[in-house]
Amino acid sequence: MTRRLAAALLAGLALGCGDINAPIRPVGYEYRVFLPAGGSGVDTLAFAWPASRLPMKIYVEDALDYPARMQRAVDQWKSQFLYGEFDAELVSDSNAADVIVRPEAAPESGPIVPLRMLRRARECEGATDLAIDVDARVIQLPMRIYVRPLADPGPALESCLDVTLAHELGHALGLFEHSPDAADLMASDPVAPAPTERDRATAERMFHGTTTLTVADR
Repeated sequence: MTRRLAAALLAGLALGCGDINAPIRPVGYEYRVFLPAGGSGVDTLAFAWPASRLPMKIYVEDALDYPARMQRAVDQWKSQFLYGEFDAELVSDSNAADVIVRPEAAPESGPIVPLRMLRRARECEGATDLAIDVDARVIQLPMRIYVRPLADPGPALESCLDVTLAHELGHALGLFEHSPDAADLMASDPVAPAPTERDRATAERMFHGTTTLTVADR
């Protein structure tokens, strides 16, 4: 190879390397809840399941194929993490569950639930209730997810149940706020059938961010 040809090849390689751009990473959204505190302070409610508590144990009432739908939701969220930050399994005993899923409306009264996250659509509605002691910075288990059908059986209801169960599981993971982008699964009225890149980026930041809430022992 002549010196002139070698120089031309090196110049070409240098030009090609200069054209390579860094990968564009999606920007996440706010997942924490900010509550007014004493004086001018703010309490931040932030949570992600610690490795010592995994796999999260989920009891799902058997109706309208809810267990299979929730298993798909678990698989969708697990696939978002490269290093196994999240894991969950369905259990048959509600007394051993960290999360209980029921095919009904969220109760209007009952135990004090400082944080309730809602998702409403024409075909179904969902809610996730978290019993949080803000002063002690503790989440008391079990978390409770309610997903109620509102439409007759059909493709629209099937899709709504799948999306809503996956959405509510995202809240149980620690995504306490809704995405402002309607295209994300964690939007207040999502259309995405699974977590998006923005959902993934936010969940990763959540699991590797600062946690201000711990799980209470049973």
